Amino acid sequence: MATTTKITRIGFKGSSFRAQPGQVVTHEHIQRYAPSILAEDKHCSRSERYQFIPTGELIYQLSQLGFYPTEVAQGGSRIEGKREFTKHMVRLGHPKLKSLDGTRLEALIYNAHDGTSSWTLWLGGIRFVCLNGHVFGEEVFSARVSHTSRNAIDLVGEALSRAIAAGDTALAAIDRMQTTMLTEEQSRVLAEHAIDMRFEDSIANTGIVPVVAEQVLVVRRQEDAAPSVWNVYNRIQESLVRGGIHYTTTDRNNRRRHGTTRAVSSVDGNRTLNQRLFALATAFEALASGRKNALDFAV
Repeated sequence: MATTTKITRIGFKGSSFRAQPGQVVTHEHIQRYAPSILAEDKHCSRSERYQFIPTGELIYQLSQLGFYPTEVAQGGSRIEGKREFTKHMVRLGHPKLKSLDGTRLEALIYNAHDGTSSWTLWLGGIRFVCLNGHVFGEEVFSARVSHTSRNAIDLVGEALSRAIAAGDTALAAIDRMQTTMLTEEQSRVLAEHAIDMRFEDSIANTGIVPVVAEQVLVVRRQEDAAPSVWNVYNRIQESLVRGGIHYTTTDRNNRRRHGTTRAVSSVDGNRTLNQRLFALATAFEALASGRKNALDFAV
């Protein structure tokens, strides 16, 4: 594996960095751009019952087992002195985390040293053609360890072993999406549901939907042209998570407003939207393939 690292900075409330394929995020970059990962103790606001689970030390220990960081992120804080302890995320690759047609599985660790989050572990994937980072939900795998658990470190190790074992479940879901095709109408409905998820707060407050299905279904590369559930989902996910869509709306006074959608860049917001979009795509695959009918669940 290459030892040099090319890091991409994504501006948001905090920092996020993604290593290019074949490269890793180094300790120096974590220290510079995501210092909360390397905190050496809990925030002073925490009680004696709070068990410190050091993410930085955990990354080092996991490196001895073949794990390597591919992306790091942390949230910001307006409270002085808290940025070094705030919520953060680490994506980890491992030789036993399999790949399928250009998408490699990764383990995602979420933690905080200020009491705002328990230690959680999810499975996700990175799609090399576009560097779309996916986060799968509880239907694939999840684990949570409380900072008040007596044997928290041991529980973390057990959770990672189970995450690797759950990889086949994730790959099976991706495979079904790749082999199930959507009609033009089904693609549009999937896009509209996804738009409602992304902008639900704005829609509730203003009644305005800033973008339309055609804008998030744009084919950016030839690899995404076929109307499989997987391709359509990736087009939508990239459009909604990365932002940058230009739109024009009319306000209550009938004045035209121009704007550009923002990237979903907060640690929690990015994870939540990605998980909801993956669950949505999974539901549409089940409907389109005939494995489920519309009465079995609400999308």
